[in-house]
Amino acid sequence: LLKLLDANGKYKLSSERRKEKSRDAARCRRSKETEVFYELAHQLPLPHSISSHLDKASIMRLTISFLRTRKLLAASMDTHICALSYSLHLNCSHFITSLHF
Repeated sequence: LLKLLDANGKYKLSSERRKEKSRDAARCRRSKETEVFYELAHQLPLPHSISSHLDKASIMRLTISFLRTRKLLAASMDTHICALSYSLHLNCSHFITSLHF
């Protein structure tokens, strides 16, 4: 194995250096992941004092619940809008028909 000097001037094996780089890369990935999770938490409709203290699993559960709720509300609104539109169409048709007679 190839030997390298570390910061203290001591020799390190290349496999040790590879492990160190791997640990650093993993630490960096975890840091970025944590940043994304907390950014997601602050997009939830919760007070900052609550969203800033959630763990990753809670952030995911609340986000999924929020998205499902929003989807259901959107579908419900679409149904009500269609029903209202149909009702208005019938009322307008009845009104127009009554004008012709």
